Amino acid sequence: MVSDELRAALVELDLSQADLGRLVSVTPRAVSLWLASARAIPGPVEAYLRLLQSLSPAQLGAELTRVGAGIPTLRAGIWRFKYQNAAGHGGTALLVFDAGRIYGTDLGKSQYDGNYSYNHASGMVDLMIRVGIKAGERSVAGPAQRFDWILEAKLSLPPKVESGVFEAETNVEMGVSGQFEHMRELPPR
Repeated sequence: MVSDELRAALVELDLSQADLGRLVSVTPRAVSLWLASARAIPGPVEAYLRLLQSLSPAQLGAELTRVGAGIPTLRAGIWRFKYQNAAGHGGTALLVFDAGRIYGTDLGKSQYDGNYSYNHASGMVDLMIRVGIKAGERSVAGPAQRFDWILEAKLSLPPKVESGVFEAETNVEMGVSGQFEHMRELPPR
């Protein structure tokens, strides 16, 4: 298989470079090198693509769903969230998105943990984030407390985006808004 045949197979199967990378457990960069004829396309990858091309649409859909390539989602990697409340108080968090899990921190050393998943009904990716705030640390929800506490935030983002704006609901009856941006990919495992 040569790069033109690979490109045609991706179009026929409606796969992105990232989708193919997930299917065969390589980085999108490896797929780019195959498409640019900078590296030979491995025989097992060629065989797998030929197999995918031979499947019925239902079988192909099942295979794509099985590996998660058929479900739109946010890019795995490190994301920056700049956030603020209505009064303009806020901060910046760096969050890691990895296989449905979210974790990270901000300069106040708050700990962010949560999850994300594609919502078929809305066509958006729903995020549920729990922010562990230490006693004495100021938060977007107001002045520092004398005890550790949890701020919960729910928000939805469009899939396959690099940056944008968001509005989140919280468990303290205070909305939070801001901007998000994909900063970098996760290194290969």
